[in-house]
Amino acid sequence: MAPNISINTDPVVSAPLSNPEDSSKQNPSLIVFSGGTAFNTVAGQLRNFTSRVCYVLPVSDDGGSTAEIVRVLGGPAIGDIRSRCIRLADESDEESCALKRLLRHRLSSTSLDTAKWEWIQIVEGDHALWTGVSEAYKHVLRAFLIHFHEQILRRSMEHFNYRNGSVGNFFFAGARDFFRSLEAAIFLFSRVARIEEGIQVLPCIRSEDRITLAAELADGNLIRGQHNISHPLPNGEDWRCGGDSCEDKSGLDSPLDQPIRRLLYLGLSGTCNVELSMSANPAVLSELIRTDAVVYGMGSLYTSLCPTLCLNGVGEAIAALDQRKVPKILCLNGSIDRETSRALGHDGPMTAVDFVWAITYALNRRYSGVGVEGNRRELNHPPRAYVNGLLIPKGGAIEVDRDQLKKLGVGIVVEVDSDRNEGDNQTIFKAADLVDQLERICSLIRGLKHEGEGGRIWHGEEDSLRQEREGDEKGLEEDTVRRTAVKMGSDDGEAVKNRNRGSNPAEGGWENERDEEGRELHKDLKESKNGRKGREILPLPITHLSGNAPLHDHVLNITADIPLQCTSR
Repeated sequence: MAPNISINTDPVVSAPLSNPEDSSKQNPSLIVFSGGTAFNTVAGQLRNFTSRVCYVLPVSDDGGSTAEIVRVLGGPAIGDIRSRCIRLADESDEESCALKRLLRHRLSSTSLDTAKWEWIQIVEGDHALWTGVSEAYKHVLRAFLIHFHEQILRRSMEHFNYRNGSVGNFFFAGARDFFRSLEAAIFLFSRVARIEEGIQVLPCIRSEDRITLAAELADGNLIRGQHNISHPLPNGEDWRCGGDSCEDKSGLDSPLDQPIRRLLYLGLSGTCNVELSMSANPAVLSELIRTDAVVYGMGSLYTSLCPTLCLNGVGEAIAALDQRKVPKILCLNGSIDRETSRALGHDGPMTAVDFVWAITYALNRRYSGVGVEGNRRELNHPPRAYVNGLLIPKGGAIEVDRDQLKKLGVGIVVEVDSDRNEGDNQTIFKAADLVDQLERICSLIRGLKHEGEGGRIWHGEEDSLRQEREGDEKGLEEDTVRRTAVKMGSDDGEAVKNRNRGSNPAEGGWENERDEEGRELHKDLKESKNGRKGREILPLPITHLSGNAPLHDHVLNITADIPLQCTSR
């Protein structure tokens, strides 16, 4: 059955595809922002579309064996990185499959003694999991597993808990500690596991320090920690005892009391919580400059996707891609979860329009405070600068309003065949169909439609898409004002409307926000009618917070007037 595509169509004329020797058309470069679990089912299929993919993943997971590693050894979380790398590893022969079995393995989750004994067997090379792994590979892998074990023994007072430990996580942690670089550990694994040339896995942040997420709710309260935001456990339960289910964040759980306003990074300075202004990994920005398409993967919106988007430099780089007519495609979730159970500006859960706005605000670094010029400044790009295509799973639970999406500049909406997840009966994309439609929507946005072995040029399609991206300017500005007023706590948003007056999206008025406008935004926030006092962000230089490496190019922002109060709700 053909997918449901919402797009204006003009008469078509048969024509050959553009230059067949143009490798960027035949084998485009993709950059995928996602978490480490939901998009895994698609990652293996993407090679049918292109062999040039860069996966950008968060390093802020604080559940499962990742949390235990970070607690004892420090450093960024490696769980999502490990999960994606193992998914992409070669499995063309018996040894490759044996290697994946070893690194996917988890120790006993029921008994600490059993988990320890199993781990010792693996480190010493006597465990049955080594069957099928050649001595050369075994020597390389054991070297870093032994290094990890030595680091744990040096911190014996921390009482490391091996239950439910991931052997792959232990390998990555050992390699990261040895090289003092997570990217070096990824490079090593890519060679050992024979991940295809052209496939990259990058951490969103280049840092060897512990990274902590927090979600600021609409009422100003904070929830600290990724799993407290997305999938909190009842008191007394332990993520280490959950087996593979510890990575499952699907399902609604208990809805949040308030919708999430924004996602931020936290650090500690003494006993005080401080907000960190984090810069994106330079390697990620380099990939963005030359990418042929941007994909926002499905998964946890605020704890998997937004942490990779709200970093300094990412919004600027993605907005700049408009000059090359680059597709920017959002893969919508099939169900509502805890993070999306409350929406800003209206009752009920988040809709597809809300997802687009959440991505826009994350990339614009909206409501994150004013810091050092050029490093912390908020952006003011409209949604069409960041999202111009949407893939939705057929039968999904999230409301999709095509007219409103069109006003925001999302000119193409494609419905993709779906399945039911056996574990929780949630709607998920059929991986192969998602990749097929991803290829198709990229072609549509570039102005090409592939038909069989030839192709068709959709004459007039470029103008149609441009008009859809521009959308209804008046409606877009009014929607921006309304949502901004809601997030700022203002009753009518008049100050925001005055501030945006004269900024016509069609004339590029959204492209850059002056420092003066940034100061006015915070003045509006302080003077909002509900009387809530605004936040003053005081930039301070930083050398390091913890670990062995400094947080280079980062800014430490201390929030004055309103202390950051964490809640575990």
